Amino acid sequence: MKGMNYLAMMRQRCPRCLKGAMFESSFKMKSHCPVCEFKYEREEGYYTGAMFINWFFAVFLIGPVWVSMLLTGQSPWLTVIVTTVLLLLCTPLFFRYSRVLWLYFDYYIFHPE
Repeated sequence: MKGMNYLAMMRQRCPRCLKGAMFESSFKMKSHCPVCEFKYEREEGYYTGAMFINWFFAVFLIGPVWVSMLLTGQSPWLTVIVTTVLLLLCTPLFFRYSRVLWLYFDYYIFHPE
């Protein structure tokens, strides 16, 4: 098994050929790699695991903010508003990388060629 190429992962490239772009636009993935024709979505619901990765990112980013606001005696309403705004801002940022990470994880761990 070949090791993961982290530069290609950060650039959101195909896990097989490491060249083809995975996204057409901000929130639309291509169905196949334009270079090697690797199919990105294997089945319906394939990216459910990516939702958990996105949640994990959010918990580790927003969790400390939430705890520190509670421990410093901030208003519960202010805490809810700040953490909700952070969540709404960060979720789209994590969307792409959670899908990329899930695809790489699946390709290199579960379906090595």
